[in-house]
Amino acid sequence: IFIGKSEGMLSFSGVQQRAFSRYFLFQVINVFLVTTIAGSIFDTIALIVENPEAAFEMLGNSLPRLSSFFITLVTIKTFVGLGMELVRTMSIVQASLRFLLFPNSTLRAQRSVRLGMRAIDDPGWFAFHKILAQDMLVVVISVVFAVVA
Repeated sequence: IFIGKSEGMLSFSGVQQRAFSRYFLFQVINVFLVTTIAGSIFDTIALIVENPEAAFEMLGNSLPRLSSFFITLVTIKTFVGLGMELVRTMSIVQASLRFLLFPNSTLRAQRSVRLGMRAIDDPGWFAFHKILAQDMLVVVISVVFAVVA
């Protein structure tokens, strides 16, 4: 977010859109492509050296062997990520700290942000650039392996 502001983006939505596109591209390259190429290349490196013309075919044939890793990744991202988003662990911790630090507050003081901590019913802004990029990575992996299946 700070990089987008320093680039001169005027709107907050433009900054979030730029952060989303960069984070999504980073995840596709690092999580999907690097894992796929690294997992496939070590198995077929000797065959590629002997027959370089068939490199893409060999890498494509070794792609289904990586499906167990990506199934595990999608399952963990779906259940753990969504579960942590629904539980809102940091909101519970912040509400507990607010209750311990400011036990006898007025209603106006309870609703205000104190020491950077929000009330439990005030989640703040939604970091869609981060959440959406992770969800879109799951969609990309699902589409790629749906074709393989």
